[in-house]
Amino acid sequence: MPMVRCPADEHYYDPELYDECPYCRKTHYVTQPAAQPSGAKADRQTQRVNPETAKTRVIYGDKGESFFEGVEPVVGWLVVLNGKMRGSDRRIIPGMNRIGRDRDMSITLDVGDDTISRKEHGFIVYDPLNHQFFIQHGSGQNLTYLNGAVVMGAQPLKDRDRIRVGNTELVFIALCDKTFNWA
Repeated sequence: MPMVRCPADEHYYDPELYDECPYCRKTHYVTQPAAQPSGAKADRQTQRVNPETAKTRVIYGDKGESFFEGVEPVVGWLVVLNGKMRGSDRRIIPGMNRIGRDRDMSITLDVGDDTISRKEHGFIVYDPLNHQFFIQHGSGQNLTYLNGAVVMGAQPLKDRDRIRVGNTELVFIALCDKTFNWA
């Protein structure tokens, strides 16, 4: 089956593998043009979802605001510094971001490094009420490092901090802080 564009109109994914966009977790009834090889006639695909499985509403600011339907604002990025995916980035959204190689992780690091755990190698957390970032080790067997030191519990994360998961080095780039946030 051809790839479909997610409801947020930002990503393409295979609807036979996923019931929702694996990147932004959007699940809506939408019809979007499918991605086709160049020159092929684009047909339309309908994403299948279950409206009964509504998700918890995420609060993005200190006054309890939420974003427009279908929008999850980016609050920062992880940028891959080494390996075959060097220079690629991963979005960080408010709340708990699970890091791992599996496609159902919030931050998928399928970068050719099998020393990164598939599920929950670690977490990046953005607290939208206090405008702070944290990193913590997950349930993975391999360790997570912050600026060369092992992460055991939640540690504050600052702009341009270096993170190591498996053999992959990342740099953390913050968008939101006390001077700019989505509140």
